[in-house]
Amino acid sequence: MKKNISIIQPDIHITFKKYNNKEVFSPCHMHIYDAMNVSTADKASLKSLRIMPSSNCIWIIAYNTPDKSKFICAGSQIKEAVIDISGYKNYFIAVFDSNTFYYNKGAAREIAPADMIGSIIDFKPDENCPEFTFIKNILNSTNFDSKCTAFAEYIKGSKTLYRFNPDVLKMSSIIAQSDSECSLTQLSEETGYSCRHINRLFNKDYGFGPKAYIKFCRFQKVLNEIIADSNRQNSQFIQNIGYSDQAYFQHEFKAFMGETPKQFIKRLNQ
Repeated sequence: MKKNISIIQPDIHITFKKYNNKEVFSPCHMHIYDAMNVSTADKASLKSLRIMPSSNCIWIIAYNTPDKSKFICAGSQIKEAVIDISGYKNYFIAVFDSNTFYYNKGAAREIAPADMIGSIIDFKPDENCPEFTFIKNILNSTNFDSKCTAFAEYIKGSKTLYRFNPDVLKMSSIIAQSDSECSLTQLSEETGYSCRHINRLFNKDYGFGPKAYIKFCRFQKVLNEIIADSNRQNSQFIQNIGYSDQAYFQHEFKAFMGETPKQFIKRLNQ
């Protein structure tokens, strides 16, 4: 695959492909990427990761040893984010389902995905924190499955799962599974809730309304189309996805990415 940019885009699995990573689906539909012993030559080009706009929470563990490691947590991103990962040779990445969010056990209050919009938090684990132990365990793991087991134990032992409102889960599922663009009016008709109440529910959990969630899903779909085959016209990317016309598509793409689709494709194909 001729794609030299390393990106994390939840609906497309091309990050670290050249390292022959495996992928596993957990009960909460997380995607796991694993790359070990990245060569010096590859490290020169693998200085950063680009996170595409989405409602997903992403964890990145970059490490050489437990003492030389970095844990990065990225919340929902309204715009493309670039994360520095230079100086490491091993990477373990979990991209969670958009309805899955963990916070630390014993936190003073329950943290919601809404608290993490546009945020990227990183820290260096010390020997007293669970992340330090997790890195030791994956360094001692002999295969990918044992790393996933260590990851599951790390989550079980140190994290608490955020409880989304069941109505929000139902509505986000309706949006994600819709073949064409779903509207706020349709959600109101299907649930019997007012548009105002639906907005209130989404904002409490996600920090943004259903219209923004619809835009995220639509944008993920169009990125899927672009990365699957970038040698097409804009009109072919947006077929049956919900964009009213090419001008609207280009406007929304630039709002998310800070560049036009043409500029993004040029970078993608370098």
